[in-house]
Amino acid sequence: MNTSLTRWLIYVISVILVIDCGNNKSIYEGIENRSMGKTLAIEKLVADSVFCPGLMTSMTGQWCLRDSELIYLDRYIVGIKHFSLEGEFLGETVSHGRGPGEVLGTAWSSTWSEEEEKLYVNDSNLSLQVFDNRDSLMLYTEYSWILLMDNGFDANIWKNRMKSPDLTEPQIYDYNFNCEKICSYKGYLYFPVIAEHPKINGYETGHGAKKYWKEAGTLISFSPDSISSTIKLMGAYPEIYRRKNIPVFATYDFFVLNESIHIAFAADPRIFVTDLNGNPLYSYGEAADGVKLVYPQTSTINEYDRVFESQRLKYGHYCRLSKAGGYVFRTLLTDSGQWLMQVYKDDTLIKVLDCGSDLKIIGYRNGYFFADAGADFKKERFVIIKFKI
Repeated sequence: MNTSLTRWLIYVISVILVIDCGNNKSIYEGIENRSMGKTLAIEKLVADSVFCPGLMTSMTGQWCLRDSELIYLDRYIVGIKHFSLEGEFLGETVSHGRGPGEVLGTAWSSTWSEEEEKLYVNDSNLSLQVFDNRDSLMLYTEYSWILLMDNGFDANIWKNRMKSPDLTEPQIYDYNFNCEKICSYKGYLYFPVIAEHPKINGYETGHGAKKYWKEAGTLISFSPDSISSTIKLMGAYPEIYRRKNIPVFATYDFFVLNESIHIAFAADPRIFVTDLNGNPLYSYGEAADGVKLVYPQTSTINEYDRVFESQRLKYGHYCRLSKAGGYVFRTLLTDSGQWLMQVYKDDTLIKVLDCGSDLKIIGYRNGYFFADAGADFKKERFVIIKFKI
């Protein structure tokens, strides 16, 4: 082959590769990484247990820490149950119904805003319930916030969305139930979201999965008082999801603090910090020795559904991310099946604790951190632990 022609072909191929690599980069690439490669000895978590009676509950729900009470919101039964910090049942508020102060949907996810003194509930119908600090109902949306993202229904708009989905449009997203979270900050709510459009999603490799992991957002925010005019889509997936189709490990957790969002993904050791518009600022977070981040691919939604539970137990990954008492907590499961919890102070790893299960940090009171350690179904009680750092 002619030497000039050979050089020209090499140049063209190189340009194509550079462009492809550039297009393959996530918004998180190139930002400051404050990880220090620290490896700490694993310590045993020392904690006291608080037992809360689980009678008249489904034993499945979420906990909040409000003032000097533990508040339980059941996922399958309407009502807010109140317990002391010692586990004593104090009473129940809010009833099922259509009357004043009553609601129809149970609580799928919730958050207590100490700043606003409001309890926000994302219910099982994806309607919003907002309560004051005495559990009086302040707002209850008649329809799901998914529908309220549009200012009225337009059949032609939805027809176009079904025909030509646009991943930059908030309205094609749904609540990401696998993330089990909502956050509030200065009057705005933040929701994890996922697009499961028939023509583009992260499950079917034949239906735009590669494009999905490149372009999909991860969070939606809005003011509950004016959803359609304040809706904002933000975030992105790290580049690891563009290399292999691993939707089983595409879960993530997040919190909002000091004008920034902290978000961590199951298959990435970094914790990303963005501004309130989702623009990346920097990352921190240390990789755990026992999490290799090697996962099998799936190519259809049926395969995803079939292997989700088994793969989540078999392969190590990062799990919950939360803040309390000036610390950041991240739980993780190692490849050997050990549950650990990393503790960060000012973006620096200070402890690694053997916590025994996927603890859900509830909050901080009276010098103790409180965490949900799960339900004891045999004894019909909830196990809350409290510990110090």
